[in-house]
Amino acid sequence: MTTPAPFYRLALRRELERRCEQNPRYSIRAFARSIGVNDGALSQIISGKRVPSDRTSKKLMMALELDPVNAQRFWLSLHDVQNSKRNSKPKSFTAGSKAESRDGISVGPGGSALLSGSRSHAKKTQENVQTTISLEEFQVIADWYHIALMEMCQNPRFEPTAKYISKRLKISEAQSTAAMQRLVELGYIEPVKAGYKKKRKDMTTDDKATTTSAHRIHQKQMLTKAIDALDEVPIECRSQIGMTMNIDPRLIPKAKQMIQKFSEELCTFLEGGRSRQVYQLSLSLFPLETIQD
Repeated sequence: MTTPAPFYRLALRRELERRCEQNPRYSIRAFARSIGVNDGALSQIISGKRVPSDRTSKKLMMALELDPVNAQRFWLSLHDVQNSKRNSKPKSFTAGSKAESRDGISVGPGGSALLSGSRSHAKKTQENVQTTISLEEFQVIADWYHIALMEMCQNPRFEPTAKYISKRLKISEAQSTAAMQRLVELGYIEPVKAGYKKKRKDMTTDDKATTTSAHRIHQKQMLTKAIDALDEVPIECRSQIGMTMNIDPRLIPKAKQMIQKFSEELCTFLEGGRSRQVYQLSLSLFPLETIQD
């Protein structure tokens, strides 16, 4: 099984990819210059051939503009690597504020989800054999097309090429290539004779009462995709229903449980046929008035 790269390396690589997407001429040399480190050293740090010192790590965290939660995860993942051989306790890093709460993003028995949770790597629960993914990994695959790509791998007509993925998902070939590499390294998909297959199934977040900026970004991206579908997808291929109600807010917790159960049952039903196309199910329940105390 592929061992996921430490969070500090994933965060650096994602930031470099983001800057390259914005400016195709951007290079690791420019990235290193903006941080104030040697480009050769930075390249080795990202590839895992070199572990940064505490002094360099602070420069990297400042350049990434990490929030307190991810700054802590960066620091801990670094010291996990530094201490792996001598089995000593990692240093602590004072982030300066408490973690934000985070939304849970989950799916029914057959689908994928964007995932959050503890620092531990994927683990399966005894009860429903779901896989919980760490927040470090979620931060790296928060863009909507990672999950779509994992599901696409299961289609019989899937072609593991940047050109095919770019055309199907309407993203750039650079994004397609980077996403595939990221998913393979994290162990979500693996090469097989016929192409690729999804390794982790029934993935879910472990805390559906809280939120992070990454979760909000993902949800906003999906809402934008839903808006685009209004103009781009024929009515017979989609369903977008809205209902305005005057409700008792005390019933919201129960309503959220009912929505979760419905989502899982619908997912099981839809995946029970011959899977050929990736769909997104998004349900929103929110107040139209200002929330009263």
